[in-house]
Amino acid sequence: MVLTITPGYAAEVLVSGTSAVLTGQTMTEVVAHTVYQITDATKRVLDPQYAVTTSGTGPFTVNRLTGTLTFTNAQTPPVTVTGEYLPMAQVLYAHDYSISIKPKTNPTTPFFSQYQALMHGIVDASGTLSSYLDPAEIVALSLPNYFRTNILADATIAIKFYMNTGFNLVAWAELDGDAFKQAIDGVIDEAITWSGDADADGRVVALSTS
Repeated sequence: MVLTITPGYAAEVLVSGTSAVLTGQTMTEVVAHTVYQITDATKRVLDPQYAVTTSGTGPFTVNRLTGTLTFTNAQTPPVTVTGEYLPMAQVLYAHDYSISIKPKTNPTTPFFSQYQALMHGIVDASGTLSSYLDPAEIVALSLPNYFRTNILADATIAIKFYMNTGFNLVAWAELDGDAFKQAIDGVIDEAITWSGDADADGRVVALSTS
């Protein structure tokens, strides 16, 4: 058996910047006539709260983390979308992260039952991100003190974790911790903790192929 294993060094972490206007953005058909995704991969993370409109007709749902619209009725291309998107940039010195997606387990065992019965409730997402400290931090977004600024502003950001081809995860994150560690024979390390925060459509995480 040949195992396809992705080395850790191939990972990449991106975070979001300030919202920018998205007007009449072209979309690509993903599933015939019903599912469309923003063609420009750099504009696929939509603002978590800003209203999304489309040239398509009929009811639709939006996945703001992947820039995807799913229509109830068949559409005739071209389909465009208008709203606001979040530019994404690499955390250059990130070197370690963890992600946890865990439902709350509720007991539902009635009297006279020999075995425990359980039911999943609400789902919680959380994680950590460690990076070697760089005063400029997110250079491509021109945002110094990025993590500390967003903690103090109580802001929700998008974090994209590139794991391997076809399996990437994007999450809405509320930053809830920023810690520093330094040793005399090492470098300054910054450790971030975050918790999932739902967008206007109730979504916290999504798998992405781009």
